[in-house]
Formats: sequence, structure tokens, C-alpha cells
Amino acid sequence: MFEYQISAAAFEGSETSGEPVRVCARKFAASGDAWDDFAKACDASFRCSFTATSLWQLEHHVLSRLERFELMLQVGRHPIKIGQCAVGRGRSRIIFADTIQLLPAFESFWPECMQALLQYLGPGRYQYGSEWTLAPCRAEEIRGLAGVGNLNARSVDVQAIDFSQWPTFEDYYKSVSTNARRNVKKAAATYEQLVVHEQRSAGVFVDLLPLQLLRYRLFRRKGVRASLAGLVLRSAFRTLATAKYTFSVSLANKSLPIARYLGIEFGRNSYYLESAAEGAHPTASSHLLKLMISRAFEHGEGRGKFVMGPDDYRQHGQAAWDGLVRSRKQWKATPHPTSVVSFVYAPVL
Repeated sequence: MFEYQISAAAFEGSETSGEPVRVCARKFAASGDAWDDFAKACDASFRCSFTATSLWQLEHHVLSRLERFELMLQVGRHPIKIGQCAVGRGRSRIIFADTIQLLPAFESFWPECMQALLQYLGPGRYQYGSEWTLAPCRAEEIRGLAGVGNLNARSVDVQAIDFSQWPTFEDYYKSVSTNARRNVKKAAATYEQLVVHEQRSAGVFVDLLPLQLLRYRLFRRKGVRASLAGLVLRSAFRTLATAKYTFSVSLANKSLPIARYLGIEFGRNSYYLESAAEGAHPTASSHLLKLMISRAFEHGEGRGKFVMGPDDYRQHGQAAWDGLVRSRKQWKATPHPTSVVSFVYAPVL
């Protein structure tokens, strides 16, 4: 599942040819499906999907020119693809759309891949990384590349549940906090008939407004400033960029919706985007979240992660954010350190 096959012929003669192993970058020319299949095999973020990288440009860097590359490892006479990435070329800087996606077996070639891309793209100001990737922090590796200077790194902790720690979902659920399990049990005892409705494709857009209304009311109750129009537009744009992988779920008591959820499944990993419940039904959120985590465990066959988002340390101390932090801890999410790095590249002549 989510594996990328490399022909054994690619390695023939690599040890006896006497030729140095090197990496080169070239333009990507295959289909969007081929791009996504490779990204999934790399455990890449949903932001690395083909359509997401296209619409990323419109949301973040309208004037940049998006280019996609694949990274080829020259092994003897047989070059093999080991990585890919999308890059936005702007007037003032060059920005990676998320990160370089590398097959797990070739992680050690990350510095060579980055150096090959820098040589291809040329001198300028660069930005690398994202707040949703599970890839490790690359700041020190970038610092060690020839021609790199003026480096600044912003640390990010992406919170995720790593299912590989537990053999079964039942074992995972036993490790969840007593308070979270109590809320789930209370919801099951409170409601007579809980029904789950799922939407995909165009149906997700139908569910966006009801979900954003719930979120808007939740923010109002917690004293958080928010614009309903802003919530709807941001969610709609992200859904448009990832429509192929996005789904929405509503939890109803009989026919009355009491909680809603928006998520993404990309590769073996699942992503929590947004969720909220009616004010009179606080335990419904816990019940729905358990269902979505169970779904994620099955989707990744117990080897994936349930990604709950970045930790924004600037908001610590605010009631709404601290509540989110507590919830993540209760459900056994742990930090996966990464970074967003800016630097200048000036080739050494």
C-alpha cells in the first residue's frame, strides 16, 4: 500500500561501474496522477498533491511561476527517480511548495537533491518547508550546502498521532486520556440514534457553510475574533485545492446534525482540518473525533498518522488555543519537529 516500485535493473552495475553516484534535476512532464502516486509513496503532505501545488500559487504567491521537478539518481547507466518537488519562481524569491518529496529508501540523498535544485534554479532568495509536513527539519543540512548564506529558520511542531506505536486501534484507544473516553461514552449514552453521513466531491462544498457556522459560533463563545465570510472562503479555497482527497462528515442524532468534521486522506496519512459541534452537544465532538481517528487507523492499515496540525506557540495562553492543545494531548498526538527556512543562494564560482 502506497509503495513506489523501482526496477532492480536500476541498481545493476552501480557498485562495479566506478562512476560517481550523482543527482540531477529535470522538469516533470508526466500526469497529475503519476505525481500524486509518487508523493503518496513518499508520505508527503496533502499540500504536495498536484492540484494543491497549482492552487497554492494562487493563494500564496500569485505572481510566481510554478514549476515541477523530478530528481534523478544517476546510478551507472540507469537513472532512477528518487524525488520530486514544486517550486514557485517569483521576482524577489523562489519558494518551495511544501518540501522535496523523497522515497524513504533515498532519504540520505536529500542534500544532493537540494544542491542539484539550487544549481538548476540559480542564485536568489529561497524559502523551504511548510507547517503541515512531517518531514524533518532541514535547516542544518541547508546551512551545509555550498553557496548558502543568511539562513533563518522558524521551528514548527506538527502534532500527529503515530499509529505505529500500537498494534490495534483498541490498544491505541486504551491509551487515550480518561476524560476523552468519558466524553465519548457519555455521548453514546445521551443520544438515542447517532447517524454518520459522509460527503465527497461536490457534496463537501454543500457541507462547508454549516460547518463554518458551527465554528463561528464556537469562536464567539470562546471570545475569539473571527469572520464568517473569511472562514468560508478559506475553507472553500483549500477544499478546491484538495477536492480529490477531501471529505466531510456530519454526526446526527436521528435526523438532527449535532457535529461536523472536515478532513483529508492522502497516502497512508489522514489530516484533521476542521471540526465543531452545536453548543448544546459538547460531547458530540469527542464521539465524532473518535470515529475519524478509527477511520484513519484503518485507512493507513495501522502504519499511518492522524495529523492534527501545527502548534502555534504565539497563541499559547489564549483559552481557545490552550483547549485545542489539551485535546491533542488527550488523544495522544505528539510533536513532529520541522521548520520553515529562508536563505540566500549564491553559487560558488
